[in-house]
Amino acid sequence: MSKSIKRKNCVLVLTTEKNNDSANYLANRLLVKKYAACITLRKIKSMYWWDGSIEESKEVQLMIKTNHNKLDLLLKEIKKLHSYLKPEIVFWDADCSKAYGDWLQHAIMT
Repeated sequence: MSKSIKRKNCVLVLTTEKNNDSANYLANRLLVKKYAACITLRKIKSMYWWDGSIEESKEVQLMIKTNHNKLDLLLKEIKKLHSYLKPEIVFWDADCSKAYGDWLQHAIMT
């Protein structure tokens, strides 16, 4: 990112769901509760170890955009609603443009 663009901090959360219905349900609940400002859904193919063998499945990946104030609530809600026994939940800090960060903050204010 160019140094001339003013920056703001946000948090990205990545998870996968077993199908479109589960992904849409989870995304909708996170948005309705204003734990996330935006969620991108993408169909993917995953390969992973499960019970001692390599598995392969089609999934839907959710890229969730939030802030630090909502992160704990969002993570608890994912654990509560997720269709998987041991869901992938990966999150990290990210820089975003000030304009996007301001929009994100405003979108999830309660």
